Amino acid sequence: MKVPILIGLILAIAIAFVYYQKIKSNNKKHISKTEFPPRPKWKPVLPIDYEAVEKTFAYYLGSNEADFVIFENGTCVPLQKGIENPEVEAKNILDTLFNSHPDFNPLEMDDGNWMVTMSDKAFVICFKEELEKNWDYIDRNHQHGVATSEVLLNSANKPNTFDRRGKIGLFGRARWYLDAEFKKNIKTVQKID
Repeated sequence: MKVPILIGLILAIAIAFVYYQKIKSNNKKHISKTEFPPRPKWKPVLPIDYEAVEKTFAYYLGSNEADFVIFENGTCVPLQKGIENPEVEAKNILDTLFNSHPDFNPLEMDDGNWMVTMSDKAFVICFKEELEKNWDYIDRNHQHGVATSEVLLNSANKPNTFDRRGKIGLFGRARWYLDAEFKKNIKTVQKID
């Protein structure tokens, strides 16, 4: 009498194990590494004036206490002055931010340009002239700057409805995403003297 119960129990465990493996396998099919962290579809292709970015970001820092790195898509990462390996440190900062989905905040600066900050650790400058010249492009594409499954609320608590400031923020953040995701090309390391 005990043998049939034991066989039934072993069979039930085997069936449960196979079922669990099937569920686990199906879940892996739905979650791919390319989906995390979420990222926008927008990949702005406007040219970057690196000399202007370097000069302007140094002005915004307003201090001789930090060096900074500028990436290919214009992202600026300030670092402690005299850090031994600035390129590696800047890439590590972008990697940490990229994997934490940072807060972003577009700020209008005293010179009329905008600076989009990612958790106050990485910054993208959006020049006033660039915004004016390319506003139709930015306005047309800003919704593609919303990351996968992301819902952002504006000041009126309306989801994914953006005013000019919000559109500028999405534009700057889309550039940052390109640098944060690929981290390949550093354009310059600025040492403040």
